[in-house]
Amino acid sequence: MKTHPLAHCLFLCALMLLFWGVSCKEVTGPGEELPQTPDTTSHDWQWTITTLGDGGSSALYDVAIINDSLAYAVGEIYLRDSITGQLDPIKYNVAKWDGKGWTLQRVFYVASRDNISAPVFRSILAFGENDVWAFSADVANRWNGAEWISTFNSPVMFGFGWINKAWGTSSSNFYVVGNNGNLAHYDGSVWRRLNSGTGFHIADIYGDSSNGSYEILAVALNGFNSYDRLILSIKGSKVDSIPAFPIQYELTGIWFQKDKHYWITGAGVHHKNKLEELAWKERTRGSYFTSQIHANNWNDILTAGSGGEVMHYNGSTWKNYEAQIGLYGNYYGLRMKGELAIGVGQMPVKAIILIGKRK
Repeated sequence: MKTHPLAHCLFLCALMLLFWGVSCKEVTGPGEELPQTPDTTSHDWQWTITTLGDGGSSALYDVAIINDSLAYAVGEIYLRDSITGQLDPIKYNVAKWDGKGWTLQRVFYVASRDNISAPVFRSILAFGENDVWAFSADVANRWNGAEWISTFNSPVMFGFGWINKAWGTSSSNFYVVGNNGNLAHYDGSVWRRLNSGTGFHIADIYGDSSNGSYEILAVALNGFNSYDRLILSIKGSKVDSIPAFPIQYELTGIWFQKDKHYWITGAGVHHKNKLEELAWKERTRGSYFTSQIHANNWNDILTAGSGGEVMHYNGSTWKNYEAQIGLYGNYYGLRMKGELAIGVGQMPVKAIILIGKRK
């Protein structure tokens, strides 16, 4: 059965943490300094689970929330033929949410009249309801409000390997990151491949601005070979690595507010107030491997990962929803927007979608 490129690594790390016997239901972190605010955010999330697919390698790898009644998830969903009962080999690769339910779509990449395929999309980026991008290993499709358009399979993208995540400010300024150190920028007309300086798998990328100046960071891990990790700083065409001291294991997720607070995930959740500080401080560690992170603010943060574990930080404490949700699986994508959160991933046989709504 095909799996997400990071899945084996996450599974091994989950087993390791289980042997450690570490758990976190609702706790405060060690005594490190955090910015103070008079208010905390609510832990009162209500969760619902949807499963998609009839077997095979059905999984969803990434999600984008556009508004309270529109979201997209991407991956590979296989359904059984209603007549033969066999799995249809032509996958669905996009799931669309209308605020009430999910509908499946087959989006095809058209390279030529004789070369049409339904690729496995691994990441998605949305700038509006009529401006959505879905990325596979070496192709990209764009929803323009009327149809999905195949973008040219350029030499920069060809052989790029899986595109794990994407981030940007518009369709004329975004970045994609993937396996084997692959990193590229799109300016609306031309793809430009950047030298990341590493062969590690770049798992996530995020950017934030202050005074009109953007800071863009990415995190990478060394596949199945070791626990090595990197944090990358991207400035124009220049890519530098910055210290991950004293973290000892893989990094797979990042979210931050420039010059205010930085969060990264992997074997635990670590943070800094300022990027120039020497050491990352561990804020919490769940029962399993924490691969995903997204937030509205530094005091309104969600994380997810293996074992079906989802946690929320409200500015003072962490709450673990594992028992409330009651589902074992791995989350590969996570987004929150206001009082809505969506996580996507895989459990045995089926893809999973977790929707959280806060009261």
